[in-house]
Amino acid sequence: TCYCHNGQTPGPVLSTAVGDTIIINVVNNLIMEIVAIHWHGIRQRLRTRAQLKINLPTSLLIL
Repeated sequence: TCYCHNGQTPGPVLSTAVGDTIIINVVNNLIMEIVAIHWHGIRQRLRTRAQLKINLPTSLLIL
């Protein structure tokens, strides 16, 4: 099943400038469901891949 921000597919575009710090707050309100966040096109330091996948149990995660 795919849940999107406000039912929007693809999700909203986040525009930033080089050097900006981005903080994304994710809250999983789905009971008994794990949320997987898969970022496309985000360059991440100290990662071997350009994509980060997070499995988020019912809780709060701050990136």
